[in-house]
Amino acid sequence: MRRLLEKELKTLLREPMVIAMIILPFVIYSAMTPFYGAASEQIRKAAELRGTKLALAVCPESPAQTTMLNMIAAGLRASNVSIDVVETCNPVELLKTGGYDAIMMLNVTNGKIAVDVYVRGELSQLARTLALPGSISSRIARALSPSENITSNAYILLNDRLWSINELNNVHGAGITLGYATFFILFPAASLGATLIGAEREERMLEVLFSLPVSRRRIALSKAIAALIVAILAAISAMAGLYQLFSSVGVSLDLTKYYTLTDMLVYVVALASEAFFVVILSMLVGMFASTVRGAQSAAPIVVIPAIVPTVMTMTGIPASKIFTLLPYTAVIYAGMSPLIGLDYAVTATIVQLAETLLVLVVLLKALESETAVTGPETLRQFRARIAARFKSRR
Repeated sequence: MRRLLEKELKTLLREPMVIAMIILPFVIYSAMTPFYGAASEQIRKAAELRGTKLALAVCPESPAQTTMLNMIAAGLRASNVSIDVVETCNPVELLKTGGYDAIMMLNVTNGKIAVDVYVRGELSQLARTLALPGSISSRIARALSPSENITSNAYILLNDRLWSINELNNVHGAGITLGYATFFILFPAASLGATLIGAEREERMLEVLFSLPVSRRRIALSKAIAALIVAILAAISAMAGLYQLFSSVGVSLDLTKYYTLTDMLVYVVALASEAFFVVILSMLVGMFASTVRGAQSAAPIVVIPAIVPTVMTMTGIPASKIFTLLPYTAVIYAGMSPLIGLDYAVTATIVQLAETLLVLVVLLKALESETAVTGPETLRQFRARIAARFKSRR
């Protein structure tokens, strides 16, 4: 048993792809540490109301409201929270022009207190935006008597639209879900794409295949499209199963409430282009594997980096055209299009299509060269050259 285990391990570790598959998760997840830390810091700042400019709105002022306003202002100031009392009946306009981060409007009716919290949201600091209304409401509750009957509502002004806190949480959750849903298609697509050439090489059929009176371009495209079709079918199966699962526990997945037909069309195009990008890239990486097992190791190498842009949205959505140049961002922007607008999703999708075309051109050039046949040996020689240089410097 021990000798068999040693044999299998030596066979696997002989493949550079397997080594890369082992090392890459540590590199990727370590790279995500700053984003988790930034999200935690945003939530902590929201809880402490650090750097938050607050205002209590009076419209109109009555004796009961005056008493409550003074209690709230005194309670907040006692906990080192800076707050202004302003006269306005239009908190949204004041959020836009007054430079305040949050405005609270107080209504007292029949001894019942209703507090409406209006927050100026930021796409780049979504974690703080989502946490701030709850922090303000809890501070107000502590500032008043525990026996008071208090209800609160929270609204977020984001991208020139006023959202209720429940709507914003639902849309943000739907966007994150649509982002993670891509992995249902990306992993099968990468696995299939990587093994398409690896299987031919291991069975010693690659040279025979390339000697047929068919262009290598057609061979590559037929393999890539076949892998994409199978991956899409697997994704449809997974999504249908998830829909049944959520429906059985009463969770609604009615995306039409927040997404238009155009939004969903852009999302589908972004998802298809990203999946095709992964298939072609995994074929290119898998070309340097000598066995099917080595080729399959290319799947996580290609897909795991897609986790980074998705995790980045935990802290906020970069409203920057530069961010759209990164691979794997098209689906994220398409999923978040109700919050950020459709322009970013369309731009990122066009960029993703261009990147897919570029990788396809590189793959076709590689297939037409000797690298298609000598890929594993080329990689071994390159690795030996790097190791020799490293030893000589030591």
